[in-house]
Amino acid sequence: MSGDSIVRFKTVGAIWLFLIGSTLAWPMAQSANAQMFFGGYGYQTYFSDIGTEFPYVSSILSGEESARFERLLYDKLPTQTASGTPILKQGLATLSEAPLVFGLVFTSETVHIETISDSHKLLVILNAQLLVFDFNRSEIVASFPISARFIDVLAAPPTDRDVSALMRLALSSTSETSISTQFLKKVRTSKTPNTSTRMIRVTDVHVPEDAMNRLGKSSNPEAFKRRLADEFSAKLSTNQGIAVLPANMSQAINNSMAATMSNGTVYNISIPDTDYSIDISLDGLKKVEYATTNVGTTYIYGAFATFKFLEPYSGNVFFDEQLKLGQPLSVPKTVIIDGDSLAYAETIDKLFDEFTREIGKQNKQWAKAHINSAKSPQDSMKKLTELIEACR
Repeated sequence: MSGDSIVRFKTVGAIWLFLIGSTLAWPMAQSANAQMFFGGYGYQTYFSDIGTEFPYVSSILSGEESARFERLLYDKLPTQTASGTPILKQGLATLSEAPLVFGLVFTSETVHIETISDSHKLLVILNAQLLVFDFNRSEIVASFPISARFIDVLAAPPTDRDVSALMRLALSSTSETSISTQFLKKVRTSKTPNTSTRMIRVTDVHVPEDAMNRLGKSSNPEAFKRRLADEFSAKLSTNQGIAVLPANMSQAINNSMAATMSNGTVYNISIPDTDYSIDISLDGLKKVEYATTNVGTTYIYGAFATFKFLEPYSGNVFFDEQLKLGQPLSVPKTVIIDGDSLAYAETIDKLFDEFTREIGKQNKQWAKAHINSAKSPQDSMKKLTELIEACR
């Protein structure tokens, strides 16, 4: 695509700063003739760390595969957003014609492997976001996080080739849940918020040592916390249809980011503040033997997490509750599972998914069953619903 005039984030030297504090909202109050310019894809990390933090995606998208993937996105882009903003994707377009630039930015990749008797369960998770920034004002104006989870069961221990094959499916398969499909859907369906729309982001994640050990993530706790923040942000954005700022996690410096353009020029882009903060505490993980028969044993895997939604400047708290969720797993007598980390990870994912889906439903039964609260769980959910409505 060397002949196309596009923005590329692929080799950003300081993109970590840019993503950790970037703003998530589809183009705000722009002129009536505003247009958007496709800027390719990139990574949420320093250039020197891409191979370490994204070993599989960066390997897949090396050489000719990079241009092929970019072309896949390029060719399937719509001509305009759901709000009617024209999308310029032809090589003749220039940034002066379309000051709004958007692209796909990868935020993290994760690989889980679990042995189940003679089988091996492989889970890959790829997190990313649709990012938009104003080129002329050097300011981020939008971002919607997305997440893909793909599972395979193999007869032999997974090789790097097996992991790469599954990661490739998560990246660019025709599945509705692949990153490329979700990205294109976000571009087609995202609508312009009004000028009163509020911004929201995860600002802190706490994971106690016991939970970290159960998940097998004690070797790199900070990276795991960032991934949890990414995954919750993606669930909240997708299930509620709102923009969610990338997790801050106290890593943003000078409230700015750097982006490298296709001609090699690096631009520093400012990052707006968030209106609402989300603090997440993964309070605990439990495994309970529920029932045993002559066929096998059923276990309940439980996840407990406290979610706090607040206004950082006033200190006003809208929601501060511990949620719980249990998920059964039946294990035949003939099956031996080597570890519980994958079952715990899937339980956390289900908790994130159910919680973010229930916001706005006023489901008394769900709230009573899943919120540990001395007060009315439904009242807490109602206040949270009002906060989320302000972010639309």
